[in-house]
Amino acid sequence: MIKLFASDMDGTLLTNHVEVHKNNIQAIRKLQKQGKHFIVCTGRDYLQANFALEQAELHLPVIAMNGAQIFDKNHDIIWEVTIPHETVYALLDYFDSIDLDWQLVTSEGNFRKNYALFINKVIERKKAERNNLSPEQLKEEIRQLKILLEATDVTTAEEVLSIPDIKVFKIIVSHDDGPTYFKPVREHIDQAHPNLVVTSAFYTDLEINHKDAQKGIAVAHYAETLGLSMKEVFGIGDNFNDVSMIRDAGIGVAMGNAPDEVKAVADFVTDTNVNGGVAKAIWRVLEQEKYSITLFSFIREGSFLFSENHVRKCNMR
Repeated sequence: MIKLFASDMDGTLLTNHVEVHKNNIQAIRKLQKQGKHFIVCTGRDYLQANFALEQAELHLPVIAMNGAQIFDKNHDIIWEVTIPHETVYALLDYFDSIDLDWQLVTSEGNFRKNYALFINKVIERKKAERNNLSPEQLKEEIRQLKILLEATDVTTAEEVLSIPDIKVFKIIVSHDDGPTYFKPVREHIDQAHPNLVVTSAFYTDLEINHKDAQKGIAVAHYAETLGLSMKEVFGIGDNFNDVSMIRDAGIGVAMGNAPDEVKAVADFVTDTNVNGGVAKAIWRVLEQEKYSITLFSFIREGSFLFSENHVRKCNMR
């Protein structure tokens, strides 16, 4: 039986940058009433994640930055994995050598090389993509986007790493040509830095963490604090940084808007994020459990002649 539900945010729980689908909110509250656990598992930092949750009046534990930190529902850090400074210096030197701007997600906030250029480009892209909105709606979306992407503009790694006691949790690089441009970048990181893992949540970005900061590892750690195994975990997401969680969970679900490679590792595929796919997946699992419990009760009473192994095969895993 599933006792812990773990969900990605962007492209999964959220319909846009800050809005949790109303059906997802209802499903989460239903789980909480049943005594089940729900945790958000996101590439965002904690403040970015909590900004969206507060809009929905949801108070949840959060796995942030792909597993680099875990916060309980009281906002306390119970787990963190950082990238060593010497690794950060080496990686940023490489990015500078190929003229690739970078962002550091740290204990002291976000720092981005050429941030002003980056945010202006993002805003122009948003205007082109959302030209169906009224001026007021577009203005509000841009305001929210600026909050989510806020960072200090810097030019060198030393400006950031010289801050006393600063911890680096994640490095992000962006390029409009996405996967094609990033292929040699990925190869370099894999060869030169075996202590790192490279994932992505958007085709224009690469997200770099310590290899122990992955969603699947973090969910397993959180489950252990609850006395649960991964067999009792439901994991759902839409992109490559969700694969470890989907793969390792007792029931792994891909969103309808996920790439085919992500869908391939899932036990089933639900609807898209804009259609409340998380809620639909939760209802499916709860109905499956109700059905299985009913069958087992019939078996105990001798009402059916098939074995428990047959019933197990009706389950999703």
